[in-house]
Amino acid sequence: MHGHALTRPKIKVLWVDAHADINTCRTSPSGNLHGMPLGVCMEGLEGHFDGIPGFDWVQKRVKPEDLVYIGLRDIDDGEIDIMKNLGIKWFSNTDVSTRGVQSVMSEAMSLLQPSEEQPLHLSFDIDALDPVFAPSTGTRAPYGLSRDDGLHICEQAAQSGALGAMDIVEVNPALGSKLDVLKTARMAFDMVGASLGLSRQEVNDAQDEFEAVIPPLTARYGSTHKVVRDMGHQSPSQPERVVEEPQRVAQASSQRKDSA
Repeated sequence: MHGHALTRPKIKVLWVDAHADINTCRTSPSGNLHGMPLGVCMEGLEGHFDGIPGFDWVQKRVKPEDLVYIGLRDIDDGEIDIMKNLGIKWFSNTDVSTRGVQSVMSEAMSLLQPSEEQPLHLSFDIDALDPVFAPSTGTRAPYGLSRDDGLHICEQAAQSGALGAMDIVEVNPALGSKLDVLKTARMAFDMVGASLGLSRQEVNDAQDEFEAVIPPLTARYGSTHKVVRDMGHQSPSQPERVVEEPQRVAQASSQRKDSA
């Protein structure tokens, strides 16, 4: 994203993730840098990394009004404060569950209004999906997006005609069983395919291409058509996605809307 912003200074960012990743050295409870990529690049957070070696080359290139989140459900208190103070727009998983992904995505694109001059950057963390669909990732969070939710987001980004770049992150083949890895890798493969403009049927049928990417796993488990078909019948890990979502995130989302 930082490189995209350097070459196209007016990018619009759609951040699909269970986590906000906008902590700074001042707010992070853990100090882990993997929770700070947006914090490093965000205008309005100047001075939060002063004195930390290795960050001198990073420029603040993302404007708060040019960022929209979808799928948040595991957010630190400091991140909530940052998002509220900077006026960043975000949709929790409760919003997706109650309103539907099509409504949420339509509003997100309306807020961002990407164009050829202001291209869209889609950042898709695989842990935005429920662990039922993408278990091989390091910071799993229950109550996530379904496969269909993720595909719709990527399809809409592609159909905008303004998608300039996409990154998909946090796929970790070192975690979980071989079947977990196969499922997670296939989800990442499908999201990339949808972002490139493949139809839903083309994504579902992309068996040969996927098996060329990870032949050892597909040799062990056979046709990936069955993997996709089985996941199509699965539901996210919670029986009631709205009721069971962590109360703090849902409350913060409600407070954001009340103050808008």
